Parts: sequence; structure tokens; C-alpha cells
Amino acid sequence: MTKPLPQGITSEQFSAAMAEIEKVVGHDYVFLDDIKELRSYRDPYNTTSDADFAPSAAVAPRNIEQIQKILSIVNDYKLPIWTISTGKNFAYGGPAPRKPGYIVLDLKLMNKIIEVNEKH
Repeated sequence: MTKPLPQGITSEQFSAAMAEIEKVVGHDYVFLDDIKELRSYRDPYNTTSDADFAPSAAVAPRNIEQIQKILSIVNDYKLPIWTISTGKNFAYGGPAPRKPGYIVLDLKLMNKIIEVNEKH
């Protein structure tokens, strides 16, 4: 299957954006391989083609600063993102984006409660 790209984004723009994101989070936290790495970001109950909800990439930041930098990069390139925490809400399609080509922002590595604001 051909990797879906976000609508209106060239492969050169996508590659440049992903290279910038890789500098932020490191190679091990950017997932681009459709067969090995992106399978877990598909809808396990999809009744149509896998291509209907296929992500173009997934990124797993480890802290707020990385999220801020990633959001700045995707904003600069006008890339759509789909955020998940664990991707286990299968009633809503699990971790799969609702449109093909989105970049999944996977927050699974942010697994600690740092602060509880009882006022808000």
C-alpha cells in the first residue's frame, strides 16, 4: 500500500517536516514504516479499506517541550495531527485517524501525573 500523505502536502514537504520532528524526539520515536511501525495505529474494527484511516506517520513525544516543538513544526508545514493517549478506545476507531494521511501524536510515553490542580 502506498503511504498516504496529508491532503495538499508533497512528499518533499512531508519528508522535511518529519526530519525536523526527528531532531526533536529522536529517531526511535518517529514511526514511518507502514508494515512494521504503523500497523498498531490502524482501526482494528475497520470494515472498509485500511487506506481509509491510514496515518502517514506517528510520533511519540516524552515531554511538554517536545509536544510544543512538534506542534510548531506541523503548524509551519500545515500538517494535520491526530492525538491519542493509549489508542485503546476501540468504540471510536482506536488509534486510527479519521482521515488518511494524518500524523498520529501518540502520548503513551507521557505516563505520569506531574501535578493535580484541585482549584481547576
